[in-house]
Amino acid sequence: MSKINVSNLINAYNATEKAFGTFTKEVAKLYSGCKVAADYVARRKEVNTAIDQRFGDTVDGKALATKVKAKTNTVLNRLLPDGVKLGERKGGRKATGKATGKAATGKAEKATGKATEQRPTIQAATISDVMAALAHVISGKTKVELSAIRSRIDAMFATAITNAK
Repeated sequence: MSKINVSNLINAYNATEKAFGTFTKEVAKLYSGCKVAADYVARRKEVNTAIDQRFGDTVDGKALATKVKAKTNTVLNRLLPDGVKLGERKGGRKATGKATGKAATGKAEKATGKATEQRPTIQAATISDVMAALAHVISGKTKVELSAIRSRIDAMFATAITNAK
């Protein structure tokens, strides 16, 4: 059994949505004594082993352990001092030691390619499109449901006629 206590790390992972800072602090604590890449790699192996032991050998446990390890490694890569690399990347997003530049702002670049399939907006819909959608919605409804739909449509048209210039 590993002597590294990952309980606080697991608890922080479980509350990541609410407290990302807590998770980052726990990762920083686990790796606080590391100075060079070899230290980080050795500690990462110990941490990953401890996480695996904590979740056990069930399918769900292994899946959650994989997620926790991935999140831990992602945060670790962002906390690494400048110039320290833990190995070659095999794809995925590049994590930088210190958040700088455009990546730190959280703004995504706009896609330049054309979308392969777009749904028409309501402004682009024709009367035929609206009627086809309405026919689809009302098919298979009971008399009570159809009566309620007709009442809503009548009310919408009454409002539109009243507000028309």
